[in-house]
Amino acid sequence: MILRMKDVLLDRESLALLNTVNNITAFADLFDILLPPPDELSTRFGASSEAATMANCEPEVRTVHLDLPVEANTFFFPTCVRLEQCGGCCYGPLVTCRPTKTTSISLKVRLPKFKFTTTHLNFVS
Repeated sequence: MILRMKDVLLDRESLALLNTVNNITAFADLFDILLPPPDELSTRFGASSEAATMANCEPEVRTVHLDLPVEANTFFFPTCVRLEQCGGCCYGPLVTCRPTKTTSISLKVRLPKFKFTTTHLNFVS
């Protein structure tokens, strides 16, 4: 019998325990499942591969685009940076990866100076 997530009620403590599982061995240990030897693990197409690792909810480096003003003939540098943000996934549709604390930061950006020149072209018909 296969139990779907909607058929199972988990308390907060059980969900927290599930979210500490980050590999197939820990998952099997938690549910007392016997795994085949590692050399017998394969993909559904038969090729050998390494065991998948859970992308648990934790800070990870992400690209963040800076909220810069848009002005004619003005360029800011940089336009994006890499910052640690909450990422990953959790078990079940009712649990989301959210930060436990947030910090506002201020970054300095440069406004490079450009010399714009006008070129006149003569067209010959």
